[in-house]
Amino acid sequence: MLTCEDTTSDNYLYVGHQLGELIKVNIKDLIQACKLIDENLPTYEERRRIIIYGIKYTRGVIMMTNKNHFPKSPALVKVTNMYIQQQKIIFRGTQYCVMGKYSNLAAFEIFLTTNESFFSLYDISYIFPLHEHSMGSKKYVSFFVMY
Repeated sequence: MLTCEDTTSDNYLYVGHQLGELIKVNIKDLIQACKLIDENLPTYEERRRIIIYGIKYTRGVIMMTNKNHFPKSPALVKVTNMYIQQQKIIFRGTQYCVMGKYSNLAAFEIFLTTNESFFSLYDISYIFPLHEHSMGSKKYVSFFVMY
């Protein structure tokens, strides 16, 4: 696992960041889809996990990509890929459609779309990963722990 003290990581991390297994990727395919990636810098894909100040990000977690803290309707993305470009962490994922808010569950009903999204961890306001929960045939995401 790489940490900020590793000299072989080419300054890919801030203090408190940890990476697992980095694989260099061909960014030609990503440049058209993502304006966050600089084509002049090497880009690596993290296959397992990124830990930032004890918060673990993996494939499959859900992130709220809104820039404000308390949106009426959150923009949610299920992470499919995680890219590192110098000290920038870029997530790629599939967007969710928010179907409704359920106050009694403290949750939003969600539906996975086919729309793809890219976002930087440093551009969003809510940095904690969320998880999908199922009740019957419906899927939900909650900002609170559901048992």
